[in-house]
Amino acid sequence: MLSPTLATQTITRIRPVAVTNRYGDLEADWDNATSLDIVGCAVHPAGTSEDTDPARTAVAIRWNLFLPPGSDIASGDRVTFDGTLYEVDGMPLAWSGSSGIAANGVFGVLDHIAAQLVRVEG
Repeated sequence: MLSPTLATQTITRIRPVAVTNRYGDLEADWDNATSLDIVGCAVHPAGTSEDTDPARTAVAIRWNLFLPPGSDIASGDRVTFDGTLYEVDGMPLAWSGSSGIAANGVFGVLDHIAAQLVRVEG
């Protein structure tokens, strides 16, 4: 479990409903998406990058998201935290059985799920 002194944030996971389009293919219906608040998370900056093009300048903003074990999050989800919407970039990964020293000096297990978040502006 993540240290309660570090994992103080609540995020909202947003997941689209899968619908069949007129061609018989599944697509994401964001208008009818479901949401779930997940407490006990930690969000840390992972960096930014800039892509300059004569027609457009885009900035990608990345965050590392750490969630409690068993949290329901997947590739293709979106996440809102601190009033901003991000996309889950890639597959969230579970980390279990690792031991370490928590912020209060107590030795313990640091099970969690790690995910990358990204938002592109511009």
